[in-house]
Amino acid sequence: MSAEVSMALFSGVGKWAGLAQYFKLNFKAVHFTRLTSQSVLGLKFRAGGIFFGDNEKKYIPLEKQFFAGGANSVRAWQSRELRYTKQNLAALDSINDLGFLQKYVGNQGIFEGSVEYRYSIRSPRWVPPNIKSHIEALGIT
Repeated sequence: MSAEVSMALFSGVGKWAGLAQYFKLNFKAVHFTRLTSQSVLGLKFRAGGIFFGDNEKKYIPLEKQFFAGGANSVRAWQSRELRYTKQNLAALDSINDLGFLQKYVGNQGIFEGSVEYRYSIRSPRWVPPNIKSHIEALGIT
């Protein structure tokens, strides 16, 4: 669990406080259960939200926004491409606008979960020892 507060939110210097005036909460829970000697079940849940100090100036730096998809999120989606938006391609000027939204505009909140089954490959007994460790490092997820 983490919480982050922009110092500009509490600076008390009004318009000189900067654009980023926010409070961010993030919660993540991960659990792994060994099912057999070769298989593991992984569960992950993540939720978070950004709350703004000034509703007229909703700005937060790119690296502080929420994005979903990719290797550290929901693996079935490419990085930053799992998102909810009210925009559709017909409402945008071009496919480039949609690409911009996906890569550079995050979300104010996130709610994601995933279930993952991992199976480790066991090498045959006849495989030489120097190759055996490489085979056993492989798995299916």
